[in-house]
Amino acid sequence: MFFDARSAGFDLALVGCTGALVGRRPASLLLAAPCGALVARQAAGWGPRLAPRVAVAGVVADAVGAAALLLGSVRYRSLVL
Repeated sequence: MFFDARSAGFDLALVGCTGALVGRRPASLLLAAPCGALVARQAAGWGPRLAPRVAVAGVVADAVGAAALLLGSVRYRSLVL
């Protein structure tokens, strides 16, 4: 189960990046496309000067959220991604 569509996209991107690094399969990076598109779409509204910062902040927020959901899943023995 996923918390929301954004967390599902981030988890898919994480799996793709891990597969590309560990499995040496560059095509796995395509799994990051939906998350990248979402982040780019949300950051674009901030203009060309702030968009890169907003995009990085969004990815960091997604990573922190994923880590919190993972820790909570382990702590309460209930899978939530």
